Amino acid sequence: MTKDRLKAELFYRWIRLSQEGISVESLLLDKGMKNICIYGFDIMGECLLYELENSAIDIRFFIDKTGERKFVDFPIYTLDEAKSQDYSAVDGIIVSPVDDYERITSDLKKHGINVKIVSLEDLLYEI
Repeated sequence: MTKDRLKAELFYRWIRLSQEGISVESLLLDKGMKNICIYGFDIMGECLLYELENSAIDIRFFIDKTGERKFVDFPIYTLDEAKSQDYSAVDGIIVSPVDDYERITSDLKKHGINVKIVSLEDLLYEI
């Protein structure tokens, strides 16, 4: 499956869940994830941010391979910068680049980041 097709199917799933009254917020709370970090500030990460903006979910910061400041009021760290952050109040990391989840998970663990790591894809399909 191509990357674009995977994203399209994931967005379709996300919209269908929303139409059924199931929010990403409720899925995260069901997993005990109230305080999160988001890995990836691409289109999926941005949509996740906007969905959770006025919810009970507290986004602590973003991790992105570029670490480039975007137009949001959240810290965005590179993986190297992220390893020195305090994860004691973080319930987990949501990985938005679903096509690269395995590598990202491996990279996070290699950098000593030991919190729950969940793919956005798995979150949306595990109900």
